Amino acid sequence: MIQRIRSHLTYANVMVTILAFVVLGGGTALASYVVSSNSQVGPGTVSGHKPPSGKHSNLIAGSVNGQDVAANSLTGANVKESSLTGTAQGLIYDSAGNGLRRKIATVGPYTLKGECDKKIAGAVFFHVYVNGPAGGFNLMDSVTENDNGVDLRPDSRGGFIPANTDVDAVAAGADHGDFERLDGTAFLQTGSKLVQVDFDMIADGRYGDCLFRGTSTVAT
Repeated sequence: MIQRIRSHLTYANVMVTILAFVVLGGGTALASYVVSSNSQVGPGTVSGHKPPSGKHSNLIAGSVNGQDVAANSLTGANVKESSLTGTAQGLIYDSAGNGLRRKIATVGPYTLKGECDKKIAGAVFFHVYVNGPAGGFNLMDSVTENDNGVDLRPDSRGGFIPANTDVDAVAAGADHGDFERLDGTAFLQTGSKLVQVDFDMIADGRYGDCLFRGTSTVAT
């Protein structure tokens, strides 16, 4: 009897029998786990949403969140700074006195622009402009000449920023052979968005150029 049964077993018969169990069992066999432990997945097997050439992604879109990332494991290289709140951004600008207005940096919703202008007599004037959404600014600064330690004109002021208009926010100027340093803090605000800019700027009549150094912090 056993010999007769064996003689009728074929691959097709076996597969039909398995299929019948799956169908009659409501498909529960299909729900069985194929991989049940970490050791069953080989290294370099699972890909993210940017897999190597010729491979495909193994991750379900949107399925990875903060719970899947170890605390304090991400560094600055993994984060887009402009998307963060409260992050500091370095501001560096050097310009010859050609009178051209160009971008220093984007700070939150605002753009800072610098204009360095060298006059025929050798005097240099440096203007910093703010452009962005309608809002306001408050500024405190001090000025020294040739780093003599004397504050020539301590100043504090505020003003309105019209939308999408270059506003001359702060300026420094020096005669030929001298340089003027202006440093301070500016606050730019539109709605609940606040940008703080700490800066040091120089109009240099010795070399006919302008320098701007600072940091900006965006907060909501």
